[in-house]
Amino acid sequence: PSPPNRAEAIGDFVQAQRIRNEVLPNAEKLLESENLPANDKYWATATVAEAHFGLGNEVKGQEALEKAFALNPAKWMRETTEGQLQKLKKMLDDSPLKYVQEG
Repeated sequence: PSPPNRAEAIGDFVQAQRIRNEVLPNAEKLLESENLPANDKYWATATVAEAHFGLGNEVKGQEALEKAFALNPAKWMRETTEGQLQKLKKMLDDSPLKYVQEG
């Protein structure tokens, strides 16, 4: 398949931001559950971190990531999260919005 054009890339970027804005409060609400199993608590916290990073909230993202890692997840879980965040950072660094001119 051919690579997406800039307009599609911008649309995808905007859609991803909207999804992050929807996922964030849902994951935060899930974390309020008292009987949340440890693995679920880890994934919900890691999801909060990823959503914050994706929305440009670096401080909140780092705080959530530290909380997730403090839960002592299995090595593969931590590695999966780290890999996902690396991919996210690469995508955000290559944002299609850099091609949009203001004014």
